[in-house]
Amino acid sequence: MEEILKRLGVPIENWIVSIFAAVLIVFYRVYEPDEPLSKRKTIRVVIMGLSSALLVPGLVVYWAKVQNPFLAAVITGLSVYCFEPIMEKAKSKLMTKIDKTDGSN
Repeated sequence: MEEILKRLGVPIENWIVSIFAAVLIVFYRVYEPDEPLSKRKTIRVVIMGLSSALLVPGLVVYWAKVQNPFLAAVITGLSVYCFEPIMEKAKSKLMTKIDKTDGSN
């Protein structure tokens, strides 16, 4: 596993600290609400956190050229915490583009 991460060009420290930050935010998202989450929502939050923890450090290092593991962890934590609003905005933009192209046909 470590060899695969090294081939991606991301230091192992970035992955470790980012996964730790993602786990903390996932625990917060699962246990924070006054009303318990449904099983489906809990699984969705866990998958969202895991996918962000695996993707974001690599993207941050690749695009932003960030080598500081703590900055990568902060960005990972923010992406886990704000994942749903980000996806809603992306979905709305995509739907408006689809609606515009459908109207022209």
